[in-house]
Amino acid sequence: MSDFVLSHALAAAAEVVQANESMTLTAMDFKAFLAALDGPVEPRAALARAFDRHTEQVRQ
Repeated sequence: MSDFVLSHALAAAAEVVQANESMTLTAMDFKAFLAALDGPVEPRAALARAFDRHTEQVRQ
């Protein structure tokens, strides 16, 4: 690959990362985000089944 193509690919990748590495929330959205982080975690049924399958497979 030429240096020209590589440098442009890296520059484009850096722009994509920079555009997507942060987000802006409203005050209300930020409070909801923090509440979700602080709230109790209840695994959904699909996740619980996946844990059960994993436990069974590891035992074998």
